Amino acid sequence: MPVLAPTVPSSSNRREQVIWTRLRLGHTSITHRHLLFGEPPPYCEICNISLSGAKFVGDLLPGGKIRAQETQKIFSSPSSWAIHCKKLLNPDKKSGCGWSSMRYKGKKLDTYKNLWFRKHKQEQENSLSSPSTSNANNKSGMHVDHPEEDKKSTTPKKWEIDKLQNIIPRPRPSPQKRIIVPHTVLGNRSFAHDLNTLVKCTPFSGLDRIQPFTVTIATNCLLLVDFHCHIIKNEVVGYLGGNWDIASHNLAVLQAFPCRSGLGDKDSAARVEDEIRRSLERRHLSVVGWYHSHPTFPAQPTIKDVDSQMEYQITMKGDSDSSYTPCLGLICSPYDNQRPATEADYLAYWVMPPPEHRPHEYGRPMQMIYSIAHDSFLTQDLLMEMVMYFLDMTLVTNNCKSFLNLLM
Repeated sequence: MPVLAPTVPSSSNRREQVIWTRLRLGHTSITHRHLLFGEPPPYCEICNISLSGAKFVGDLLPGGKIRAQETQKIFSSPSSWAIHCKKLLNPDKKSGCGWSSMRYKGKKLDTYKNLWFRKHKQEQENSLSSPSTSNANNKSGMHVDHPEEDKKSTTPKKWEIDKLQNIIPRPRPSPQKRIIVPHTVLGNRSFAHDLNTLVKCTPFSGLDRIQPFTVTIATNCLLLVDFHCHIIKNEVVGYLGGNWDIASHNLAVLQAFPCRSGLGDKDSAARVEDEIRRSLERRHLSVVGWYHSHPTFPAQPTIKDVDSQMEYQITMKGDSDSSYTPCLGLICSPYDNQRPATEADYLAYWVMPPPEHRPHEYGRPMQMIYSIAHDSFLTQDLLMEMVMYFLDMTLVTNNCKSFLNLLM
């Protein structure tokens, strides 16, 4: 007697056919891409992992890969993504399977996996109990009834159909929040850590300590930083010029010096830095820090920012107390989509070195409280800097006109 191949109900879509074919051929290792799509999706979908109160969000890409929204890093499977997230929160804890942690449209992947196996197992049994097989005779030639099989429904239950319909990809929702992790979860340095992970700054009051020095920032300086960060959609950097008063332990930040070149433009970087050095000398100012922008995400430093700030502090430390000059880091977030406010958010920070008995830890970013010194007028240097920045940079908008032309 020929073996009857299970048939797929006519109402099954292409995604169900792919899963059904794999089950019929004996493939029991179903991946998340087969469960959710059966084939590469036409656009991104949202998955998430919730661990110890922290929520990690990722885009489900064509081919079944997952791109973490917080870092834009791409992972090949739910397990690799889940292990990465767990190591961020607790590097010393052994990570398990990612299936139990990952959710798609609010449901765990295990739910989809069990649903697929249950549904297609029922369809396989229904196919084997079709009239051509149920009316077959036994070895004695007598007809055998199968009352249990007659009672089985030939179509999936309504609640199963409703659940399967929820798997159909839908338009991508609005951008999700970018995760900010506390410094305590980082632990020792590891190649597994993503350098773009945001680290929450700790106020000195939270450690029962006094801020090592006071900070004063002039309004003209903040104006130029704000101007620089708002008109460029990508990350920008610049220097902070000012004076250090060793007697009062006050760092006065008086002027900003934007780097009028792209971050990857090595050819013009030396020229721009030389121009800034001469500008500082003409104004009798010293480099007292640096600033950069986080265009659309919170004004909290990344692991890379923490390491860079620590390196600058060591460089400016000098050989003795008399030559010591503090170094301040300033972050401006002009278009943070996680904040309802329209004005930019600022954060001044300084990095506390790791303890001597734990040298392999990351430095701790500390929030610096600063006061604002109101300038009585806009200086000619400030206005010229803003004009020169317009002339040097090509700022393109959606209608392909330069930002300078839009203002004229």
